[in-house]
Amino acid sequence: MSIRATTRQFLKELYRKTADDDILNGAAVLGFYLMLAIFPAMIFVLAVIPYLPIANIDQAIMDLLRQALPASAADMFAGVVQEVTQEQRGDLLSFGLLVALWATSTGMYAIMQQLNIAYPGLFTKLRMQRASSVVQSRCDTSDEPHRRPLHARTYHTTACNVPGAVR
Repeated sequence: MSIRATTRQFLKELYRKTADDDILNGAAVLGFYLMLAIFPAMIFVLAVIPYLPIANIDQAIMDLLRQALPASAADMFAGVVQEVTQEQRGDLLSFGLLVALWATSTGMYAIMQQLNIAYPGLFTKLRMQRASSVVQSRCDTSDEPHRRPLHARTYHTTACNVPGAVR
């Protein structure tokens, strides 16, 4: 088999797996939700600043902006930084926190969905392993019950007497 045939076979398999796992759409969804989470998080962080007891925080932020941006661009931010750092805005704080939590949780759910598409049954398998390890730890039949944690001693008799329990 030549290298050309192997390369062609590899590219066909790569295309088929990419289409089967819907990688391009999954990447777009992940990028969208995770980028969407950045802006409410920035709103939240900026809304928290007036509540912090830091002297001259507005000047420190402007100094950082002047180091990172050209002078004309940094000057455009001066009024915004002054307004954000001087006035406590509970509404923006709540909005930023709620929308950031929603966007990040939706992004994490999208990651879980995409992993379930690429690796079917991954999370189900992990949950079953986790549950069986919990039952197994509670069914420890060592001769030294005083060395087991209190929660293991409490549930020792009930969890281990369940028919079909993993030991």
